[in-house]
Amino acid sequence: MHRFSALNAQTGSFARSDPHFIRVDSCNSWITLCNESEIEAQQRIVTVLRMTFTRLATWGWALFLLISPTHADTAAAETDSRIDQIAVDPATTSIYLGSVALKPALFVKGETTYDSTYQVKVIPFLFYNETGRVSINLPPETLTKILEGSPCEFTGHAINDANKERIITGKAYPNPQDHLTGKIKVRIRVSRNVELIFNTIYHFTAKAG
Repeated sequence: MHRFSALNAQTGSFARSDPHFIRVDSCNSWITLCNESEIEAQQRIVTVLRMTFTRLATWGWALFLLISPTHADTAAAETDSRIDQIAVDPATTSIYLGSVALKPALFVKGETTYDSTYQVKVIPFLFYNETGRVSINLPPETLTKILEGSPCEFTGHAINDANKERIITGKAYPNPQDHLTGKIKVRIRVSRNVELIFNTIYHFTAKAG
């Protein structure tokens, strides 16, 4: 026989008086016979499950950090001496009754940009020739993606010696075998109705010496 005390009038449950006791649910009218060994086993199961879920959460977070881009990757891109400069090959595009030749100088890395100068020759309309300064926006996160081999869009602007601004947009396509070089498509907005498109090659390089 199992011994138990009188029914608690407030809680609707019996107080335990020995290792085996009866638990009464006053709301759902069901009765369960329990003993201390079963309670301890249940507590151990709960503890093991809690530890397991904690470890899974920790491992999942660690895996996320491993497969996600990190600040270390960005910092590496910022300090990589192989990308101190960008050489862009001269390019030519066609216009009505002529052509436009673009020749940029070596681009030098700044904090978030690469800066250079350029020359443009318009053949046969030489009076449209111009020179100026050009700046391409390549923040660390974009630079990191390019160095990982992902095609990336970019923006920039140029200002010619007559202080007229040219809006630049483009996209870089890294070489699958060598991410330090690749193809580049550049669009230069000369005026509201005129846009020049150049396709050429770029190469990241280290500073000489």
